[in-house]
Amino acid sequence: MTQRSFGLMSDELLALNTNIEHEAEAKIRAQSQLGEAIESLDGAFALFDNDDRLVVCNQIFKKNLLGEFSKKIVPGITFENIVRLQVQRKKLVPQDQLDDPEAWIASRMEKHRNPGETFELHLEDQTWLLVSENRTYDGG
Repeated sequence: MTQRSFGLMSDELLALNTNIEHEAEAKIRAQSQLGEAIESLDGAFALFDNDDRLVVCNQIFKKNLLGEFSKKIVPGITFENIVRLQVQRKKLVPQDQLDDPEAWIASRMEKHRNPGETFELHLEDQTWLLVSENRTYDGG
């Protein structure tokens, strides 16, 4: 190879590297914008993957469900673990939840796995949440 060939290859590699850097910066900006958009929502928002693990949520979701224990809601936690934390921390007040927590958890998980109509969730601070769940195309 001639020095000129190496120069052309070097220029091509530099251009490729610049393109990769620009794409990485664009991806970081898009992720940041998505995070800001999720946080700006007036209501609670959470996205779970097809293994039912939390991908992302906003602060309203965390605070509504667990209040002062919201630090326990982190990416990767399963939806069932969130529900169990709600029950353990007595964040819910339906009578059937108090009488038979496992039956209530099973019922809540069924609603989550097979979303349909919206429903109300009564919290211990006398707040009522209107819950609407939907599946993504990949099953999340």
